[in-house]
Amino acid sequence: MHSNPFGKTKAARRTVPLTDDLIALLKRRVKRASELGTPFVFPSPHNCQTPIGSVKKAHRAAVLRAKIKGHFRLYDLRHTFATRAVASGADLLTLSALLGHASILMTMRYVHPAAEQKRVTIEKFEKFRAEGIINAAIAKQSHGVPTEVTTLEQVN
Repeated sequence: MHSNPFGKTKAARRTVPLTDDLIALLKRRVKRASELGTPFVFPSPHNCQTPIGSVKKAHRAAVLRAKIKGHFRLYDLRHTFATRAVASGADLLTLSALLGHASILMTMRYVHPAAEQKRVTIEKFEKFRAEGIINAAIAKQSHGVPTEVTTLEQVN
């Protein structure tokens, strides 16, 4: 779990569970920091006794190294997380809490369903609708008609 006590709102001050991959990565960073003799998990590349000066600079450098074309903001990763979380089955209330939003309406601005998600949702709806029609037809057919129960004793 990671705690963020510095959020702008009460909802933004929250505890967020970390993935196993992230925990492993952070453990490697802590080990590396120990080897360098720095107290910082993210030390400056110029002086390991000071923290990195800007996450934006590190992001920009990573984008250049990855040769990503176009405009790619650090904040875009937050939108990607929200979209993928919903695609994996996360409900909006839980996602809202993870993102630190006070309202699900704000969370909905972050979620961008992909074409495949829309197709799967329509298929689920179609199946649900068909099952509902079948169940309604069965209920209508048996409504008011006594159902005979045959037991083994009645047959003998």
